[in-house]
Amino acid sequence: MTEHHPSKLRPLILAFVALALLFNSALAQSDDRTAVIALTGDASFLDPHKEINTLSVIVGNHFFDALTNRDPVTMETVPALAESWEIVDPTTYVFHIRQGVKFHDGVELTAQDVKYSFDRILDPDFSNRVRTYATAIESVEVLDDYTVQLNLNAPYAPMLNRMASFYIVPQHYVEAVGSEEFNRRPMGSGPYRFVEWVRDDHITLVANEEYWAGAPAVKRVEFRSIPEGSTRIAALLSGEVHFADAISSDDQPVIDRANCCDVAVVDSNTVYYWTINSSNAPFDDVRVRQALTHAINWDDILGLFGGYASRVTFPSVPTVFGHAEIAEHLQGHLFDYDPERARELLAEAGYADGFDVNIMVPAGRYPNGEDVAQATASQLEELGLNVTIEVLEWGVFYGELYPAGLQRDLALGSTANPLFDPDHIMATNFDPKRTAFYYNREDLTALIDQGVLETDPAARIEIYKQVMEHLVEEAPYIWGYQVQRLYGLNNDLIWSPRVDGRIFVDEARWAD
Repeated sequence: MTEHHPSKLRPLILAFVALALLFNSALAQSDDRTAVIALTGDASFLDPHKEINTLSVIVGNHFFDALTNRDPVTMETVPALAESWEIVDPTTYVFHIRQGVKFHDGVELTAQDVKYSFDRILDPDFSNRVRTYATAIESVEVLDDYTVQLNLNAPYAPMLNRMASFYIVPQHYVEAVGSEEFNRRPMGSGPYRFVEWVRDDHITLVANEEYWAGAPAVKRVEFRSIPEGSTRIAALLSGEVHFADAISSDDQPVIDRANCCDVAVVDSNTVYYWTINSSNAPFDDVRVRQALTHAINWDDILGLFGGYASRVTFPSVPTVFGHAEIAEHLQGHLFDYDPERARELLAEAGYADGFDVNIMVPAGRYPNGEDVAQATASQLEELGLNVTIEVLEWGVFYGELYPAGLQRDLALGSTANPLFDPDHIMATNFDPKRTAFYYNREDLTALIDQGVLETDPAARIEIYKQVMEHLVEEAPYIWGYQVQRLYGLNNDLIWSPRVDGRIFVDEARWAD
């Protein structure tokens, strides 16, 4: 019979426990940890040629590459799939493709995939919003296996800036599975491979260990859809997620008091505003639109953001081309808060007794969005308007109503500017040849066309002075504010925010 001596076994047991704890700790801290990223909603599409909304682009960035990219600090255009390029003349661009880049199935990416990708975007039978960015491109030619030539239909000054918006897809895979399956199970050459998409819940990715720019440090990623801001904060503080997008300034003190997490802050190139459906009465009357612009006290609304917001009086921010010169030109053209003038304008337009106004706002999508809607409604009600607020899920708001022109009256909108050029907001809001949801005018369109064709920087600034003057005085939208971006970060994850609002997990790493 074997005798057991507790006094002798105890050191062995303690050693075993210590080893087990050490093993478990090492496992928990291994590269196989999953970084859980809480976004404000789900991607609309994973096919990078279908959609340009921020959530779809944030996710798509991880599966696909473009010919160029942006430096994460300076935002300057830098090589990506294209190692180099030449501007042969104002309508001819030649790109030299990096050799040895592999799609996730091991097939090499070549110039033919680049041509196929652009042809697909430009195909009028292929429904996509990315074409909005590509209207200047006439055709793409393959010069050899690693060289392509872009032919423009006319000069387009910010063409190089725009190249980062066009992702390259594998021709062989898309043709084999079809566009619907490609959207469900995307494959590209990017830093992460697709694993799973459960709509309105999560998207799972794993690192592409053969990535041409080097394997990401974070090996597994889960983008989780959490529209409600308080739920995102709770998930961050509990350790359920490592990263929470669109943090409210009200939540920063809570996060600061927690030992687990921190808040990352960066200036933003996103402009927030009230879109107005000027196709419908009474908003087809410029006096009514101007009255609404005079009616809003933005100082009160900016107070909702705890010092993280600033006034935007026209659709531009300091990082956008020509901003300083345009801002100086617009002095004297801007509408100040003036409720008495607002009442006068309404009376002149025949609405002294007010009218009904519907305000749409997406749930949880914008920082303090519902609070901004409530404050705006209160101020409009002071003019005698009858205001109703409609809070909509992002999929309904953006997927069904807003881009379809079905907004009734006002809606809280935003435009980031990945082009860092005034033409971006023209392309996405006011140019009927590209996108014009709720407002376009012949004289404005003529100016937009001039801005597209002009390549001299000084001359372009003069054109955009006139464009912005129109967008202020005609008040197609009520220009609002800019908010610094606040992100909640678990201390285990190291990541630096970007001015362009993109979230690249391959730029992150674990703290240990």
